[in-house]
Amino acid sequence: MVGSDVQFVTLDRGGRMTRSLSHPYLDLSCLPLLRRWIREHLPAADDLVFRAGVVCTEVVADAVDHVGGGGDVRICPTPGGWLIEVDDSDPEGVLTPGRSRLGSNRGRGLTLISAFSSWGVRRIRDGKTVWAVIDISE
Repeated sequence: MVGSDVQFVTLDRGGRMTRSLSHPYLDLSCLPLLRRWIREHLPAADDLVFRAGVVCTEVVADAVDHVGGGGDVRICPTPGGWLIEVDDSDPEGVLTPGRSRLGSNRGRGLTLISAFSSWGVRRIRDGKTVWAVIDISE
């Protein structure tokens, strides 16, 4: 692990405490920790924990598989949902749901992410951030 977790506690508009996480990753070994954090800190509304776990796993796995890993994962509340962001060091990468340059048995990650969230890509100075918003009311 590079660095360590940074957890934030904030108050939402109703005065309730919410938690956010920022966690560095190098490879897939961070996934059990991220899924545990999601189970422990996201509200058990509908299938939110399941959807957030799938989306977080797929975005991190895509970054590791296609870029080689090394970046940060952030999970934080938004009005009406949760935001998952994963930074990587590939500013040129194009994400195409249903297609993978890694073989015909691959390419389902973005399809799953699309099924459970709205998502996009933001270019940053040294790479890109893939973000996904999971709506609580879905």
